Amino acid sequence: MEFQHLVAPTYKELFIQEIETGILSGKLPIGSKLPTERELSKQMGVSRAVINGGINELVQKGFLEVIPRVGAYVSDYKRRGKLETLQIILEYHNGHFDKKTLASIFEVCDSSMQHVARLAAENNNAETIKELRDQYKLLSATSTAKEFAETNAEFYHLLAIASDNIMYPFKVESYRPLYYVIIKLFYKYASPEVIEMSLGWIEKLIDGIESGDGDQAADCITQINKLGHACLQEFCCTDK
Repeated sequence: MEFQHLVAPTYKELFIQEIETGILSGKLPIGSKLPTERELSKQMGVSRAVINGGINELVQKGFLEVIPRVGAYVSDYKRRGKLETLQIILEYHNGHFDKKTLASIFEVCDSSMQHVARLAAENNNAETIKELRDQYKLLSATSTAKEFAETNAEFYHLLAIASDNIMYPFKVESYRPLYYVIIKLFYKYASPEVIEMSLGWIEKLIDGIESGDGDQAADCITQINKLGHACLQEFCCTDK
């Protein structure tokens, strides 16, 4: 057995974790003001540079808002947050979703990837279709949740490239961390039969693209998402 090299978190990382936990637990409610950097530095026993760097990163993540010469406030992260914010929320809740969040994720994924699949069928590029089939073979041969998630996420990135729309690969790549969490959970909770059904729909998706049948390709996306949504709703929803 190989052991991973252990790396201790930095003071800035520990500060960020402390503030994120306070916000997500409700101990630091939305709209509340943080103590000054000087006060936080004194209370937590770290330098002001650590506090300043952590606050700036939390602003980028959507958890804090800084008003010049006034101070740092807890932002309405559910409205102003980013994909990274959602990923952190899911990790904090140990991969559990509320029903509305789960449905929203799959609704956006279904609509956008349907369009990607239709464009890929219209484009019908032999080289990208071969890449999709090669990636499908790798996906079919995976045996762990980590491998399945990584290989599946790469498949959808290749699908975005196959659309020949410049923006879609950027969009799919930005969603990769969230896709990774969702796909890993799907592999963890889905039965072998459901995973096999999902792989079957992916193969039909490639067939639809190769034959130039955009309707078939789009329908396959919908069927794949239905399987994923049903599985996660059963096992990962906090309000079933």
